[in-house]
Amino acid sequence: MDGNKRTAFVAMELFLELNGKALEHSKADELLMERVLYDVAENRISKESLVSILKELMK
Repeated sequence: MDGNKRTAFVAMELFLELNGKALEHSKADELLMERVLYDVAENRISKESLVSILKELMK
């Protein structure tokens, strides 16, 4: 994952934490998020799909 995707991921995690949420951090979840970030960057995932995935990963 390049620097822009890592930065976006960290910014997203910080946003969630500031709003009282957090993402699960299993290895499988990390791999899923990496694939999701690539899909977002390539416009292969809808906003609705991203929201659904994030809801599933939030504590």
